[in-house]
Amino acid sequence: MKDNVMMIRFPALLEDESGQVIEYGSAEIAPEPNSLNFISGFIPLYPMGTRIAVVWLRDDNRLERLWGEVYLSSRSLLRVTGIDSEKMKRVYRLFYSNTKSKASLFKPVQEKKLHRLFRRKSVVSNYRVDATVYFMSETEIKLLCIDPLEVDSKMVLNIENPAELSDITVQIREVFDFGNIVKAYLCDIISSPSELSSFVASLDEEE
Repeated sequence: MKDNVMMIRFPALLEDESGQVIEYGSAEIAPEPNSLNFISGFIPLYPMGTRIAVVWLRDDNRLERLWGEVYLSSRSLLRVTGIDSEKMKRVYRLFYSNTKSKASLFKPVQEKKLHRLFRRKSVVSNYRVDATVYFMSETEIKLLCIDPLEVDSKMVLNIENPAELSDITVQIREVFDFGNIVKAYLCDIISSPSELSSFVASLDEEE
């Protein structure tokens, strides 16, 4: 992965082989293949090679139990490696990042009708939200956003930094709630300018 990828943390807990919950915290993808970092305020120290599980949480529900071996152990960070590659595919699918681009999203919003003494017809305006794009391909964009966005809604996305790309029409496919104010949105690209291909190619070259 590139040096400037976003380290996106998601709710998780740590379990031992007996199923006992050791600690609640968060996890992120680690540099080594099929590895995760578990982060918390206080983590017991474990010998290298100890079998342990990072449990991915969503709304306090257990999405995935990811077994591996302790590779690095400190009081605030535990690195677990050797996790099954098939189980890691779901994590990579959501959290792998190849960029960190500031962006804005727009969609047409139908305002309420004004009083009949002023105007009877509806007014169309643009609803703008700020976002951070953390993954881009020619068919898919993944972004982080504080504002609530609805599945299946179509929006126009403009990349502001580090490159300038405008008028990328996306449709929101999935929403992932991390249990805080920020949500991840997986979007399909409906239409895009020709410059998108060269921008995506530049991301691949930098990996």
